[in-house]
Amino acid sequence: MTTATGTGVLQRMVPRQQLDAPDVPLTASRAVRLALARGAQTSTGLLINVGSVAEQALPLDVLLTEASDDLLLLLLLLLSSTRDGAICGLLACDAVFVPPRSR
Repeated sequence: MTTATGTGVLQRMVPRQQLDAPDVPLTASRAVRLALARGAQTSTGLLINVGSVAEQALPLDVLLTEASDDLLLLLLLLLSSTRDGAICGLLACDAVFVPPRSR
């Protein structure tokens, strides 16, 4: 009888112990990054990388007066059984997402 080394039958039958990956908490900024990347991929086939996400709570009037004209403003809707379609936030994207104005 010969001894097998490395990839013998017993080596293949006994599963190797794998290290558990640490759980990364899903923060609001991480959720927005993942949602934008997945949404762009599934809807348009674009591969995007979200560089940064900043959270800021302002009254809507202040936000609209301080926002520059070259931002793309997107409404975030809450889709649930109790508040279906309620606006829960606003997303402001950089000017590269805004199409040029036609004259």
